[in-house]
Amino acid sequence: MKNYVSKEGIEKKEILYTTEKGTVVKILGTPYEGKVEVVVVTPCEGGSEKGKIGKIQANKEIVKLVEDEKKRKEKELLMRCPGLDELLSSINRDDNHYEDFQKAMESGDGMLPSRPVGISPEEARKSYPEAAAYLKLLKLADANPASEIGYIRRTAGKVGLEKMRAGVSPSECLSDVMAEIENRTNTPAYNAHVAGL
Repeated sequence: MKNYVSKEGIEKKEILYTTEKGTVVKILGTPYEGKVEVVVVTPCEGGSEKGKIGKIQANKEIVKLVEDEKKRKEKELLMRCPGLDELLSSINRDDNHYEDFQKAMESGDGMLPSRPVGISPEEARKSYPEAAAYLKLLKLADANPASEIGYIRRTAGKVGLEKMRAGVSPSECLSDVMAEIENRTNTPAYNAHVAGL
């Protein structure tokens, strides 16, 4: 993928690795500074007990296992959300143009940037509804839970991503999430709470 996006709606597969001593560990993260965090799944004789979390040296085989899993998740996400890269590119291009325009207006030199070439984010959302639904699910799942509506959006968004992880299409998940938000916010008790009664 050209653009970064969280891969929340894709099922995570366990990455297992057998150490030289015969201990089977599950890799918990990505290698950092030559080490990777793991949890013991099947201990070897005289080794750490099952469930112990620690760090081991991230050799080439471990790095390859982690990279292969990352590529698998990206490929699955792109298959389930066709046009995701194109949509993100159009959003980024539009955002960059807006920033360039603001800088030009502040500088006062009269040199405005030309309009970016390519489809607009609105056109991309219409062309790639599954990708647009996925980005909306991510946005809802990342809502600020400090307010009641933020909490409702966040919990509904996370449920939607869980459904997507289970194989439901992003647009169907978003439809369910929006219905859930509507149901939870369109009640007399919620309306009274918002009104301060």
